[in-house]
Amino acid sequence: VTGVMTGLVMAFTYFGVNLGTAYVNLGDAMVLAAGALFGPVTGMIAGGLGAMLMDLIVYPATFVFTLFIKGIEGALCGVLLKYALPKLTRGRYPLLQVILGIAAMMLCALFMAAGYFGTNVLFWGEGDSPATRLSGALLQLPIDIAQGAVGCAIAALLIYAVRLDKIAARFSLGDLLIVNNKGKERAAQGEPLSSP
Repeated sequence: VTGVMTGLVMAFTYFGVNLGTAYVNLGDAMVLAAGALFGPVTGMIAGGLGAMLMDLIVYPATFVFTLFIKGIEGALCGVLLKYALPKLTRGRYPLLQVILGIAAMMLCALFMAAGYFGTNVLFWGEGDSPATRLSGALLQLPIDIAQGAVGCAIAALLIYAVRLDKIAARFSLGDLLIVNNKGKERAAQGEPLSSP
């Protein structure tokens, strides 16, 4: 699952436009979907690795920053949507779950934009003055926010309209671990692992 999601992040990152100073793409849609559907570890690996590998091909100047920014974006989305949101809503109020899920993805997309903003201010144009780097970062910020918003919209459609969340539930590693832990407990107590 992580490998497939990494490939999808790469593929969606490929669909973009090189603006010279930036590469605007659809990769955030799959970064957010990976975290939302399969949790923080898959979100982190697929987001960071998938986006970084495609950056090496299409816009190599930012690949190191992309590894960390997109990895944290995917992990944050996974923590919020797989752990925090279910505890908050307790599995009830489907409309509230959708609203809070979209809000959480928007927060993750804003983190991505803030990460690239900080990168531009601190590291871009080594010979430039801080004021020049800040003005360049401010020009780039709305582009990153727009990219994140589009990615959030696509991810929300995939998760809540196409209902990929129901399909992804069949691959829930957390559920498999719970079953395995129960089996180990029963085996430790001398109970048979399968019912007669």
